[in-house]
Amino acid sequence: MTIEEILDSIEDMLEKSWGLPLSGGRGLIDVERLHDMVYDIRKNIPVEIKHAKAIVADRADIIQGAKHEAEEIIKKAEDRARRLVHDDEITKQAREKATEILSAAHLQSHQMKKAASDFAERILGDTERVLASSFNEVKTAKQELKSKKK
Repeated sequence: MTIEEILDSIEDMLEKSWGLPLSGGRGLIDVERLHDMVYDIRKNIPVEIKHAKAIVADRADIIQGAKHEAEEIIKKAEDRARRLVHDDEITKQAREKATEILSAAHLQSHQMKKAASDFAERILGDTERVLASSFNEVKTAKQELKSKKK
C-alpha cells in the first residue's frame, strides 16, 4: 500500500466511524487499526522524504555556518577599513609633521643667513675701520716723512 492509499483508508475510517451522541462530532474508531496504518505510513515513507528531512535538519547548520562566515567577512572588512583609516591618519600626521619640520627649517635657515650676514657686516665694518685707521696712520706717516725731507 502507498502512503496515499493508507491516508485514504484513514479518512474513510474516520468518515465511517460511529458518532457518539451529544459529543460534538466525536466518534468511535478502531485504535489498533489506526496504529497499524500509522506504522504502515512510517514504513512506506520514501527515501526522498527522509533525505528532505535530513536536508531540513542540516539547513539550520548551513544557515548558521553562512551567518558565521558572513560575520567573519564583515569583521575582516571592518578591521581592514580601520587599518586603512588608521594608516591614512598616520600619513596625514606624517605630512603635517613634515610640513612643520620644513617650516622650522626654513625659519632656521633664514635666521642663520641673517645672523651670518649680520656677522659678516660687523666683521667687514670692523675691518674697514681698522683699515681706515691704518690708512690714516700710513698717510700721516707719509706726510711726516715728506715734511722731514724738506
